[in-house]
Amino acid sequence: MSNSFLTKEELIELTDRQLPSKQIEWLKRNGWKYAVSAAGRPKVSRDFFDFKMGRATDEPPDLAQEPNFSHWINKEQK
Repeated sequence: MSNSFLTKEELIELTDRQLPSKQIEWLKRNGWKYAVSAAGRPKVSRDFFDFKMGRATDEPPDLAQEPNFSHWINKEQK
């Protein structure tokens, strides 16, 4: 398994909460970016964790943005 995301244990340590719903509350209240898995667990990227904890100087890009397909759309219309 990849370590792109914090482990369950690391999320518990970060939030001091065992329940995923309480972890999500903590993450929201403290301004953390996260996604929710199909199992209802919060997923925090390791890159964002490093940024929030001062280990990285640049915030990771927001991967939730739509990709820019204009290059392909314009190419097909020509």
